[in-house]
Amino acid sequence: MQIKDGTSNTILAGEKHVPQDKFGYGGWDSSMYSGLGYSATRAGGIGYPIAQSVNDPNWRWGSYHANICQFVFADGHVQRIGPAIDEVILGYLCQINDGQPIPPTNDFIEN
Repeated sequence: MQIKDGTSNTILAGEKHVPQDKFGYGGWDSSMYSGLGYSATRAGGIGYPIAQSVNDPNWRWGSYHANICQFVFADGHVQRIGPAIDEVILGYLCQINDGQPIPPTNDFIEN
């Protein structure tokens, strides 16, 4: 696999959001080794923002940490990103070969 957008600009893994009433349910909460399809994966981009709260009922990236979701980038660094990140920018970070530049500001990154 070639990561054409640069390893520091590409999300490799992150925390998956699981709605409170879906823990342990296939399709929502399982490991990638369970054989239950895509329940261990998440997408990011337009229509797939980071979950806004623990009560968000949708299939998204997310965390039970307050206002952050942690991601591992392809270069190995870990970064906290807030749920206010623009969906377009999140999509750029999730694509390995879209060729889109990440804005020079990192206002979407939580420190």
